[in-house]
Amino acid sequence: MTRRDPVVHWSAVLLVCGAIGLSGCGAGRPPTAELAQATLAVQEASKSEAPQYAPADLNMARQELESGQQAMREKDYTKARRLANAPWSMLNWRRQRQKRSRRAKRP
Repeated sequence: MTRRDPVVHWSAVLLVCGAIGLSGCGAGRPPTAELAQATLAVQEASKSEAPQYAPADLNMARQELESGQQAMREKDYTKARRLANAPWSMLNWRRQRQKRSRRAKRP
């Protein structure tokens, strides 16, 4: 039976603890880029045909964005990130669906 060097053992423990600690740092970062992207998506949708053809989706995206901004002010970054991604994905899904329906209508 061999004995391990205590320095190697504790170095491994510290390395594992450091990796675990650093993995949680992403949740503490404010989602400013995500909120900016969601804000731009809602603004572009407001200027497009969305108010006419998808007013409920646009309204829901605005509410999600406002909730995300409120969560950001409250420093709940995980919730803010989730809410910031919701309008972007919702409006992008709607945009893709509209493109497919336009293509289908063409002769």
